[in-house]
Amino acid sequence: MVRQVFEEYGFPWQPERYNADTADIQTHYLAKGGAFWVAAFNEAIVGAGGFLPKCDQRCELHRLYFLKEHRGKGIGGKMLRTIAEEARRRGFTQMEFWSDKLLTTAHKVYERYGAKLIAERRVEDPDYASYDEWGYVLDLDAFLNQPG
Repeated sequence: MVRQVFEEYGFPWQPERYNADTADIQTHYLAKGGAFWVAAFNEAIVGAGGFLPKCDQRCELHRLYFLKEHRGKGIGGKMLRTIAEEARRRGFTQMEFWSDKLLTTAHKVYERYGAKLIAERRVEDPDYASYDEWGYVLDLDAFLNQPG
């Protein structure tokens, strides 16, 4: 599923490097104190997302992706809420995330839920062309106290 999203946007698929975490959730997320979820529809995975600890109070959102035909239906917001609830339960107060600037729909969702744009960065990937990302921080209490 993540690979399909990468292909949709023309991002390189690197199963031995950048995308290795998607093949071994236990090693890359659970064993490092993180968590990971998938969303399914008709027994097929249509979305995913998780987090990893970053420091005492902040975790980092990872791999929040949904197949194109399942976007805009509210499941991304529900997944983000589920992830945020677990992060808050574990004592994190903020969630950081970095997102390729091409993912404009995701940025609108993050901002609608109260995420604040904090930075931008240029990622230099020797196996791929460089790309630009936006960095966001979400206050978990403020987000989780929103209705819905």
